[in-house]
Amino acid sequence: MVGAEHAPHGGSPDRALTERWTLIQLPGDARRAGACRSAALGRIDAARGVASWDEALGFLVELPGTIDEVQYWGHGTWGCALVDRDVLDEAALTRAHPLHARLAALRNRMAPGGLLWFRTCETFGARRGMVRATQRSLP
Repeated sequence: MVGAEHAPHGGSPDRALTERWTLIQLPGDARRAGACRSAALGRIDAARGVASWDEALGFLVELPGTIDEVQYWGHGTWGCALVDRDVLDEAALTRAHPLHARLAALRNRMAPGGLLWFRTCETFGARRGMVRATQRSLP
């Protein structure tokens, strides 16, 4: 998900000429209420509930303009972020993975210094998650 309720990375939540988006896993939960509140305050540009990583990344790469920040509010476990049981992990960074092309397209749409923020439990937890967070990037 992409979005900016505030600018945790030290930037302005209202950067010019960029867009902020939020993807939420469960459209009927408390995250939806928060997204609606933040949108009404002008802190995010849009929010969308998704059922898979393919749907989430497809939504993001089809958006117009440059993306400043993406926040994903959902579930995670050591070394991966989850949409239901659909896993986004280090394997998605390999060229053979079905999500690789969409991840590369998202990377190309991000503004310089853009932020991809996983608002999940444990995605970068334990050794598995920390190693992935510091040593891997999309080829």
